[in-house]
Amino acid sequence: MTSGEHSGFAAKATLDVDVFMSYEKETSHPDFIPSVLGLITEPGLKLLDVGGASGVFLNEIMTAAGVPIEATNLEYMGEYGPKQVSDQIQFIEGSILESGIPDASYDLVTFRHILHHLVADTVKETLANQQHALGEMLRVVKP
Repeated sequence: MTSGEHSGFAAKATLDVDVFMSYEKETSHPDFIPSVLGLITEPGLKLLDVGGASGVFLNEIMTAAGVPIEATNLEYMGEYGPKQVSDQIQFIEGSILESGIPDASYDLVTFRHILHHLVADTVKETLANQQHALGEMLRVVKP
């Protein structure tokens, strides 16, 4: 398997960066943002957004948080790196299936729009990818 591939996973075939950026800017998550903001209890919390594209969601959280936070975007599509909407967002190009992020690195981990992209050759492999991704998110968040 090459870097970024896991059980037949080929995310680049499922997204066009420019099309998704247009979609990302036109949609918001008004119900999701207050839920995340309610978890930001002190300055300096580290937030990882998995599959955060150009960072629109992270930027909305940083703007509304009221306290400084460290925002990181783990995104498979490296083309989003130079397109981050804020220079305050750290961009990591990589897959949640093989992120290399150390255990318990983040206070909060969020994700949207990713599980349905973890498609493999069979349903069993797809479910294994999705379970692995969820396990990785639990692994990198602090207990």
